[in-house]
Amino acid sequence: MAKPRRPARRLARALTLLGVLALGGALRFAPLPASRDAGHWVFTDGDSYYHLRRVEQTIQARGRVPMFDPELSYPEGQKLQWHGGYDLLVAGAVVVACGTTPTRPCLESVAILSTPLLGLAALLCLFALGRAIGGPRLGLLGAALFAVYPFAAGSAALGHVDHHVLEPLFVATWLALLVRGRPLAAGLVAGLSLACFPTAPWPAAVTLAALLGLRVVEGAASRVRPLPFALALLAVAWPVVHTGAFAETYEPSAVSRLHLVAFACAAAAALWVELVLRAVRLPR
Repeated sequence: MAKPRRPARRLARALTLLGVLALGGALRFAPLPASRDAGHWVFTDGDSYYHLRRVEQTIQARGRVPMFDPELSYPEGQKLQWHGGYDLLVAGAVVVACGTTPTRPCLESVAILSTPLLGLAALLCLFALGRAIGGPRLGLLGAALFAVYPFAAGSAALGHVDHHVLEPLFVATWLALLVRGRPLAAGLVAGLSLACFPTAPWPAAVTLAALLGLRVVEGAASRVRPLPFALALLAVAWPVVHTGAFAETYEPSAVSRLHLVAFACAAAAALWVELVLRAVRLPR
């Protein structure tokens, strides 16, 4: 009688996942052009500089993220059109690694290194989502594609400090939780994402609409549970919605300046609907 091959398969899958992580890490930890100059970090875009400014101000204010900058649109000043969750997250990492009075080199190094690390975390979330939907093979395939996807690798590259790195991480996490039959936890993650990046309402709304649509179509026979997802989403998002920064972000004058990812979210709506359709039909 042949011996079970499960341990060998598990080892092969684990090694494959490590290989995918290594590939993703190589792309994300490779410094961007001009990101190092004479041993010092040089940011490659203005957004990274401003995120670093907010991180520094948040630490100086003992965790209070500034939502108004008198030096923007001088002399009137301007409400910030970025939500504060990402900067608070990076500020926390800086305080843990460098203390409450970090030196400039330590602050910059931690902030910059956090980006590719979050990118690898997002890659693991994509693997978890694929595995929950179709098993380990689909998880490995999804992770491998995400590892080399230009937008995913570019937004998590060494030399960037930007909230875009959190977008795929949050979306993959709440979809994976839905697949696992945990709508309450999925809603909490979706609501939390609104505190971290302005484009979060797009994928959250598409996911909720798909769940509600399935509930209506399938009626009493449906195993979909959109209510816990919606309640958790609104409970976490409610304080964010009532901040000035959130309102400023979605003023008509600012909508035209939303990043391309917002439109990518809308274009990918069919994919999210399909994922939710498959998720709710899996045996629990």
